[in-house]
Amino acid sequence: MAPLQRESHIRKEHRMGPHARNRRSMIGTLAIGAALAAVPLADAQVILDGPIRNPANGNLYFRLDHTNWTDAESFAINNLGAHLVTINDAAENQFVRSAFPATALWLGLSDVGSEGNFVWADGSASAYRNWNAFEPNNGGVGGNEDYVYMLQGSISSNLQVWNDASNAAIQASVLVHGVVEVPCNMSILQTSIDFDSGKYYFYL
Repeated sequence: MAPLQRESHIRKEHRMGPHARNRRSMIGTLAIGAALAAVPLADAQVILDGPIRNPANGNLYFRLDHTNWTDAESFAINNLGAHLVTINDAAENQFVRSAFPATALWLGLSDVGSEGNFVWADGSASAYRNWNAFEPNNGGVGGNEDYVYMLQGSISSNLQVWNDASNAAIQASVLVHGVVEVPCNMSILQTSIDFDSGKYYFYL
């Protein structure tokens, strides 16, 4: 069983009036699958977009509010039972950019454990890389650049290339959003809003 909350769905249900608010739950069926746990309403602002299903692998993707890499990865683990996204090929790289356009996006890739040895947070052996020219260079503001993100449009005309950055190198001009990938192996996913507890569940 696994967690997630769609803030837009919650607001929509509350606009339906007192009869809808008095119901304990609203259940719907989505043609996607995963086991997720509940995320409190207090975290509504953390998940900005999703779930968006990738038809190529069936997995679900979410865009988090801008934060540093370690906080984004921690939220993914503790609230979604997942990790920041692993990019396996050019098609998935394009999917992620198309799903969440125009913003810089944290990927689940870092060399924090061993300088120059970039590994995926979920332990994947994916060898796909799409570095920008002269990257990774471990240079710039904020100290060592151990964490990888996909550039936003204002930085590069190629919206899909990657850069390494420090965990603290979040500036007003470059707000990086984590992308979480939740593996999905089931065929049916249901949702339920419990208005008493203030949680939004995905469950089988």
